[in-house]
Amino acid sequence: MCGICGFSGARNTRLLHAMTNTLIQRGPDDCGFFESLDIQLGVRRLIILDKVGGRQPFYGAGGKVVLIFNGEIYNAPCLRKELMQLGVRFSSDRSDTEVLLQAYLKWGRDFVLKLNGMFAIAIWDKRSNVLLLYRDRLGAKPLYYSILPSGALIFASQIRTLFAHPDTDRTLDDMAIYQYFSFKNTIAPSTAYSAVKALLPGQELAFENNQISLRTYWSLSDCYARKETYEREKLRNLLEDAVKIRLNSDAPQGLFLSGGLDSALIASIAGFHGVHLDAYTLQHDNDSDISAASSVASMLSLSHHIHSISGDDVISSLDEICRIFFEPFSGPISTYFLSAYAASNIKVALSGDGADELFGGYLPHILALPMQRFAKQIASTPTELGYFHDQIDYLKSLYEFTKGDEALLAERMTLLTDADKKLFLSRRMRRYARQEATLHLIRQIKDQQKGHDVFCRSLEYDGLNLLPNQVLHYSDHLSMAHSLEVRSPFLDYRLVEYVASLDSRSKADSLTCNARDDYGKRLMKELATDYLPKRIVYRKKAGFVQPNYAYLTGPLKEFALDTLSESALIRQDYLSKDGTLFLLKTFYDNPSKHSSLADIIWNFLCFMKWLDTKNED
Repeated sequence: MCGICGFSGARNTRLLHAMTNTLIQRGPDDCGFFESLDIQLGVRRLIILDKVGGRQPFYGAGGKVVLIFNGEIYNAPCLRKELMQLGVRFSSDRSDTEVLLQAYLKWGRDFVLKLNGMFAIAIWDKRSNVLLLYRDRLGAKPLYYSILPSGALIFASQIRTLFAHPDTDRTLDDMAIYQYFSFKNTIAPSTAYSAVKALLPGQELAFENNQISLRTYWSLSDCYARKETYEREKLRNLLEDAVKIRLNSDAPQGLFLSGGLDSALIASIAGFHGVHLDAYTLQHDNDSDISAASSVASMLSLSHHIHSISGDDVISSLDEICRIFFEPFSGPISTYFLSAYAASNIKVALSGDGADELFGGYLPHILALPMQRFAKQIASTPTELGYFHDQIDYLKSLYEFTKGDEALLAERMTLLTDADKKLFLSRRMRRYARQEATLHLIRQIKDQQKGHDVFCRSLEYDGLNLLPNQVLHYSDHLSMAHSLEVRSPFLDYRLVEYVASLDSRSKADSLTCNARDDYGKRLMKELATDYLPKRIVYRKKAGFVQPNYAYLTGPLKEFALDTLSESALIRQDYLSKDGTLFLLKTFYDNPSKHSSLADIIWNFLCFMKWLDTKNED
């Protein structure tokens, strides 16, 4: 795992080193540089495999091809063997970076289709004078870029690194920030800065003759367009191999254990392969329930490490977290604290990221089929509405807003709709609300979807949006801030391609399940019973849940009121002063009655702290 950066144009050693040094937390163990008349490349390395043989950059074709990368290539041993059979000779014993280079030299730009891993890759090919950038299929590893006023291209693993270059434009993107108040994050390719873009998952960028061209080499929606038949044994084999190949490491490794099914299943499968991972669990303020995690750790004979944090820890760390993202973010930040704790013992942690988006563990997934049946009025009995059979009023309220429109339902599931933002944003920002900009963005995402039914499309939507823009965004940024690599077996592209190709009759249980603890992730739960007791498999969903309500009514109350005070609000022009103060009064006058407002207040609080840190930087 590493951090990479670079820029086109004349050699500037001091600037290249300054940019690369901003990546030191992503790669504290080593650094490397390439400088030429045309392209400058820098890399910081976190050593996981082949300490000596894996040094970057790697050179090929007589020094005319140079490669740096951030990530892990899990099928590198298989690719190495295949390339050796084709006559390729390697100088290293185990380096996946050299495998990437030789794969590119042998197969050209389509080499990326052979990769199974998480990666952000930069290749300078002097033979054709082209700089190539690649991001992995699901977006586990970030890569940002910008075109400077001179026409030069600059790129990096994190936004902060781009701003080490004095010519990078820092103008804020108001539309991207407007979307933050709905999604808790910006939506790629946009960032909080107009001139900075994020390379999308499954995308190649080619910079040639001072021109950018973008190509999609892999599409999640294409996976949902396919149709395959469910075979339990095939799913089992894919998941087992996804875990197995992620256990390859020369560095100590562990597991993020929430007590939920996702991490428990990974731990069990790892044990099946003879690897008993140390488990790491986060506890908030010594009162969150971690009994589920402790039960799993005990059952699987895992060494269990529990880290407790308080509201004071959140307050003292929030500025640094804002600097890590370098743009507004109000999704979960538990990974920051858990990674800091785990990094004292391990360099690699497996996690259950991606399971909910792939198998259907979130409310919008569970709602999809019942809402469709309710809208079409084809449910002859209440039980055909699944878990919502006794929540007809709830379905009615959603239908009044959505009228059966999938995009409107997706907007309703956001933190704030366009209509809501008319109440809480400044007059200047309300113009986007009048344009229904969030609904328009959702429709743009929906228009590219190819899922065969409403349930599959709900999964596809989160795979295109929530997974790369929030889940993997915080997983990478907050773990790499502590030089910790997170690996997610559920993001193995072979597993994703197969599960995505199955229709709702194979995957969904919303119309037959009436118990809260049973709904969601049907296929995964059926398979998990081969590894875990049913009491674990069908237990209530658990995760590293951030207790915003408890924090805001307890240790963070004064902090929130100070951060969102009238004097603070008048210094910015994004949030409405009157709307925000009304929100605070409504919540704190009767918190239990208005508990749903806690996440909105947290969103506004994080935004204000980001503005403060941005202005300081």
